[in-house]
Amino acid sequence: MGSRFPKELRYLTETLEDLEDQDALNENTDTSALRQALITRIGGMPEERAQKRLDDDLEMLERWLEDSDDELAAAHFVLGYMMMPSLARELLASQEDDDAD
Repeated sequence: MGSRFPKELRYLTETLEDLEDQDALNENTDTSALRQALITRIGGMPEERAQKRLDDDLEMLERWLEDSDDELAAAHFVLGYMMMPSLARELLASQEDDDAD
């Protein structure tokens, strides 16, 4: 990764490395590791605060990609995923479902 990856986003490092190893990144890509990293990042937060944290991370990832010399398909894939409307709500709901099992 060309320019230094922000410490606030280092929770995504392993997921980015795993995604870089994929042959193709598309709607069929397994996002379970990414989802788990994001759930861990926002777990236990109220929805509004969780969405704010994800929005801040998204903005930071966008800025980092703009400054990076590397072509990082995985980072662009994560960026697109994090743009999903109501992502925090969905992640928190799936965490509650997992906790109920």
